Order: sequence, then structure tokens, then C-alpha cells
Amino acid sequence: MATSVKSIGNIISNPPNLSYDGQQVRIDTLQDKEIIVRDFVERQNKLPGRGPDATYVLVSCDEINGGIVKRVFFSTSSSSIRQWLSQAGLPKTAVVRKVLLGGGKYYWKFE
Repeated sequence: MATSVKSIGNIISNPPNLSYDGQQVRIDTLQDKEIIVRDFVERQNKLPGRGPDATYVLVSCDEINGGIVKRVFFSTSSSSIRQWLSQAGLPKTAVVRKVLLGGGKYYWKFE
């Protein structure tokens, strides 16, 4: 018996376009800042050179800066952040950290 895999676009004519309220930011603008992670969704990565199963997460959070709270969202493919999100009961507070590996390489994590 032959099986086939179909794209969700072939099954649902207009798949939902998930989006978040707030300002889109780069994760590096949140470095060493406290955030409250509210929600996240995993999406397929459609950038050239990525494998067919490549994904990233879109994270919705509140940035806390001097007592002022601002709703923002960002995308990341960090495996460390993905693992944290899978174990976290949301909402949950975290600090965004950049971990340097040497040779110009780094990754992002939540503490």
C-alpha cells in the first residue's frame, strides 16, 4: 500500500496565519533583559538552504525595562530556548542570555 504526504496548503485552502500583538524585535535587542514569556508557536523555516524539516519558534513576551512593560515578539531557532519552552509552564519569567562559544560562534538561552 502506497502512502503519500501532502502539504497542509493542499488540505486546507487557507491555513491560519498566526500572529502576535506587539512589536517585532531581534533577539539581540533583548540580551540580558528580563522578559515574561507568554506564548510561542513552532513554524516551518522556509529560508533557502534549510532542510525540509527545519523549524523555528515565534515567541511572544513582555519586555520588562525599568518597570515599564512592553509586548514584543521574536523568532529563534535556538535549541536551548526550544528546550526551555517545552519544559516551561507559561507565562514564565526569564533573562535572555547570549552564550559565546569562541571563534565568533554563540547561541541564545533563557535563564
